[in-house]
Amino acid sequence: MIDIRIDTSSLSHTRFVIPEHNSGFIEGADAPTLHVAPGDYSFQVASGLAATFHFTVSSDGLLNYPDTCDAFLEGRGSNTLTVHGFTITFDGTSLSHDLLPMISGAHVLTRDQTHELTLLPAAGYGFQPAAGIIGDFKYNVNVDGNLTVDPHYNGFAHTQGRTLTIDGYKLTIDGRKLTHGLLPMNLLGGATVMPPDQTHELTLLPAAGYGFQPAAGIIGDFKYNVNVDGNLTVDPHYNGFAHTQGRTLTIDGYKLTIDGRKLTHGLLPMNLLGGATVMPPDQTHELTLLPAAGYGFVPAPGIIGDFKYNVNVDGNLTVDPRYNGFAHTQGRTLTIDGYKLSLDTSELSESVTPSLLNYTKGPMPPGVSTFTVIPASSYRLFRQGSPIPVIKFSLDVAGITTVIDAPDGVTIISDRRFCDVPDRIVTDLQRQTYGGPIPGRWSRRILTYSFDPSNAVGVNETQVNEAIVSAFFRWSATSDGLLTFDPVASNGDIHLSFVGFSLFNRRFGEPGGTLATAKSPEEGVVKFDSAETWTEEKLRFVALHEIGHALGLRHSDSPSSLMFASTSDTGPWMQDIDEESRDALRRLYGWHDPQRLGDRATSDRPSLAAAGRVTFSSSTVALHMVWKGIEGDPGLYEATFRDGAWSPQSRIQGEFGSTHSPDLASYSITSDGFSTGLVLACRGIEGDPGIYVAYNEGMGWTGRTHIPDVGSSTRPAVAALGPTPYLAWKGIVGDDGIYWTRHTAAGWQTQQKVQGVGTSHSPALVVFRNKLHMFWKGIEEDERMYFAKFDIKESSWEPHQEVLYTLADADGGTTYHVGTSHGPSATVDGDRIMVAWKGMQSDPEIYFSMYDGTAFSGQIPIGFAGQDYSGVATSRGPGICHFDGTTHVAWRGEGETDTMWWAAL
Repeated sequence: MIDIRIDTSSLSHTRFVIPEHNSGFIEGADAPTLHVAPGDYSFQVASGLAATFHFTVSSDGLLNYPDTCDAFLEGRGSNTLTVHGFTITFDGTSLSHDLLPMISGAHVLTRDQTHELTLLPAAGYGFQPAAGIIGDFKYNVNVDGNLTVDPHYNGFAHTQGRTLTIDGYKLTIDGRKLTHGLLPMNLLGGATVMPPDQTHELTLLPAAGYGFQPAAGIIGDFKYNVNVDGNLTVDPHYNGFAHTQGRTLTIDGYKLTIDGRKLTHGLLPMNLLGGATVMPPDQTHELTLLPAAGYGFVPAPGIIGDFKYNVNVDGNLTVDPRYNGFAHTQGRTLTIDGYKLSLDTSELSESVTPSLLNYTKGPMPPGVSTFTVIPASSYRLFRQGSPIPVIKFSLDVAGITTVIDAPDGVTIISDRRFCDVPDRIVTDLQRQTYGGPIPGRWSRRILTYSFDPSNAVGVNETQVNEAIVSAFFRWSATSDGLLTFDPVASNGDIHLSFVGFSLFNRRFGEPGGTLATAKSPEEGVVKFDSAETWTEEKLRFVALHEIGHALGLRHSDSPSSLMFASTSDTGPWMQDIDEESRDALRRLYGWHDPQRLGDRATSDRPSLAAAGRVTFSSSTVALHMVWKGIEGDPGLYEATFRDGAWSPQSRIQGEFGSTHSPDLASYSITSDGFSTGLVLACRGIEGDPGIYVAYNEGMGWTGRTHIPDVGSSTRPAVAALGPTPYLAWKGIVGDDGIYWTRHTAAGWQTQQKVQGVGTSHSPALVVFRNKLHMFWKGIEEDERMYFAKFDIKESSWEPHQEVLYTLADADGGTTYHVGTSHGPSATVDGDRIMVAWKGMQSDPEIYFSMYDGTAFSGQIPIGFAGQDYSGVATSRGPGICHFDGTTHVAWRGEGETDTMWWAAL
């Protein structure tokens, strides 16, 4: 091989490709040295754009090229090729857009002046006039430096020597029938909105795929083309709303009808370019719009409706099915019915007025008032003369209301809401599907139930009996034997009855609206509204839902779930228990009896991870466990879970030892992510606070690698985003800070401190929805648990948050802290993170919580009070991993017991 140098520092764009060298783009600004074989070489100035010359490298390392290249090359007979190129002038000052040369590393040429570029001779240079659009135009730089273009471009571009002038074509855009203006989309250098009160002119380079925005953040479902002869064309499927004639484009849009007459407020079309006016609710209204997805409305000052509709290219309107509860379309008509809300301000002494567009009904006096609105966040009601809202609430697309701030006793209920158990009270946390701490679930597996059919309207005693017995039978069947329900004549653990206003609250006592309510374990109270006219199917559905609450389940966010809190007045009445609700019940009551792993012990806690290779015909993926030996034994041990049992323990051979158990995670070893290996992270032995890692891709553990310049007083945490391992750890003795690093092609990065946080134990890392999450206990006496997410783009941790959850029932809601005396562990279980931890200082129980990316479920213990589950207790904290549809937890025993235990869900 021979060393040569190529210097492109004189060119405007210094990157180049030597195809025969197979090295990809090379930066030539600093005359890099290339190792090449003798031979003939070509030169590319951009991907697929070849310069009009070749050069040769002789066996003694000398360069040569044709005499015709002397005007722009230098270095014949030496080992350095200097590429000078030619300086070219570009004039695009007549255009409505800037020009981006289609060359690697190029910068936009603004249209406010002419520009010079130094280029190599080549045929086929071009430009982009807009983001993602390639101009239908090429020009050539000849070996003498002069420019030429194909004659069929003469209508809009011409050359003179080394100057290229691009005049483009002046086009007329007519959108005068539209309700909105048009913003030319993604033109380089920007563009201004063209209001609909007149026609407009644009001067463009020929290209296919120009488009418009009709509203801020919305891209029109429409493209037009500027041909090289200057004429405009559009695809025939746009003919219903747009047409061209020569160099004129006319966009008529579609005339649509908006019917919001059932609403209490007006509708302001959101972010239409050129502005829009409020459409009051006393009549229907017409809008003429360009087809696009994502149009919306503003229902109140400063509030954006949680609703989008689409105008298709055939002019018909569509909405997402999740909006079907309050809006529907028919052809080119959109009807928005909204949700009717009942506001109860009986506890207030003053009237309140909602802040809504076109609201004309006047103040709402103390008592029950109704109004109809579309879903949105942070609606506000004010006292007379006060600038500060006294009530704030949100309404979601399912008709669920959430009180954000209100005086005691104020309630807001949607007419679509049939269950009185609230989702959340004065908190930003989302609805919960899982139960809370004891008494968040029953302490026994065999429960009795009783019911009183008195006051039931529309159904007789036999029908009530059939509906209630059937509902309990379905819950028993779906629990797979975890729960048994026995009927008794009276005073059952769960008692169901029909009551009215006098025995419950203001939301009972009239047909429609709230149908029932329930108390969480272990109160066992279910009440149906005696003013309602029932059918057996309706009663069975509502009983199934309320029994779910009585067993500890919370409301779900999914309309297809039994535990969803809204439905229409006529159903449909779900008659069985859906998969999500079965899954929630299993997590509350489904842990298998813990097993004592008597052949192994640890002074710390184990770690779990699943990994293995996957091919078309087989899989070796298995669950792995690693741990440190008992006190005085720094050795590390491992075992594998297959066919429902753990293999015998074996000591990891080599220089492996630690004062604490290691952490374990899987990482991708193939690009598809199916085959994975294990990465182990541990602290050194006594006197060595260093951090080490090792890998196992199915052929045994590699030797341990020391992470330079870091240390910890406990074990580190490890997780991997694809093939990239990340580490997080507490500092050395006396340093409560949390640090992190990741492995790159250049090795382990220099450690960085997570700002503003600290811990007295090891943190936990887990990858969820392709994002790294960390959980940890606070410093010293702070037993609260915290978490943070890692921002990959910024390469930093987002602000940390405390792990909190809210329990809500018919009497209100309370927010709770999660507490632990040791570090937590975490795994991904389905579409949630499951976090597991030991209780606070005097509490040896193991708890878990589910995190859906927004909020945490209640703190749920593993095991049951009143049963022989004494093994579910630890002095250190558990390890956890979800594998093959089952969640596995392993832990060291309570107190001084070194024996290890394992349970599965």
